[in-house]
Amino acid sequence: AKRNWEIIKSGLKIKVFIRPNLKFKFLLLSFFILFFLLIFLTCYFKGLRHSKIIEDKKNKELLRLAAEKKNCREKINELKKQRASLYNQINSLNRKYEKSRIDEEEMLNEIIGLENRLNDFINLKNEKQKEIELLKRKVGELEDVRTGSTRKKKQAHTAKRFETLYKNIKFNKKALEGFKKLDNEAKIKAEEIIQQLNSDSEKVIVKRKVFTGKKRSASAFEIIFSYHGRLYFKKNNDRRIEILGIGTKKTQKKDMDFLYSLE
Repeated sequence: AKRNWEIIKSGLKIKVFIRPNLKFKFLLLSFFILFFLLIFLTCYFKGLRHSKIIEDKKNKELLRLAAEKKNCREKINELKKQRASLYNQINSLNRKYEKSRIDEEEMLNEIIGLENRLNDFINLKNEKQKEIELLKRKVGELEDVRTGSTRKKKQAHTAKRFETLYKNIKFNKKALEGFKKLDNEAKIKAEEIIQQLNSDSEKVIVKRKVFTGKKRSASAFEIIFSYHGRLYFKKNNDRRIEILGIGTKKTQKKDMDFLYSLE
C-alpha cells in the first residue's frame, strides 16, 4: 500500500502505443469527422442566413400590417364621424319632415287655389290672345291696303319717270318691281346702266347671253352692276331695248324662271 501511495503521488504516466493500421484508421476517422463538421457548419450558416431573410420579410410584413392597421383605424374613425354626421342629418330631415307634414294640408289647399287662379288666368290670356290676333289681322289688312296703294303709286311714279327719261327703253313690269326692291346704292348703279342702254347699248359690257321663252329660242343679255346686281334685257324687232328684269344674285334663279316663262 505504501508503494502504491508513492506511485500515485509521483503521478501516473500513460503510454499508448498505436499500431500503424490503427493510426491510418484514426486519421481517416478524423477526416470524416472534420468533413461532416464542415458540412454541418455550412448547412447551419446557410440555414441561419435563410432564417434571417425570413425574419426580415416577417418584420417588413409586420411593419406593413401595422401601417395598414393604422390606416384602417383612421378610416374607421372617419366613417364614425361620417356616420355621426349622417345621423344628425337624418334627425334634422326627420324634424323637417314632421314640420312639413303638419303644414302639408295647408300647402295643398294653397296649391289648389293657385292652380285655379292660374287656369283662370290662362283662359283669360287665351281670350285676349284671340282678340289680339283678330286685331292684328284687321290691322294687317288695313296695312296691306295702304301699302298696296302706296306701292302701286310708287311703281306708277317710277314707270312714268322712266318713260319720260328713257324714251328708247321699254320696261317690263317685272323689271320695275325688281328695281323697287333694290337698295339706294344699287338703284343708282342700275339706273346708270339704264342710261347707257338708252344712249348707246353697244357700249354696255354684257356678261353673257341667256335664252328666254318656253322653247329657249329667244335670246336676252345679262349685265352685272354693283357686284351683286343683275339686269336682263333684249332687243325687239324695232331695235328698241326692253328691260325684262332687274334683281340681285339672290333672286337670279327666280329671274331666270321668269325669263323662261315668257312667250
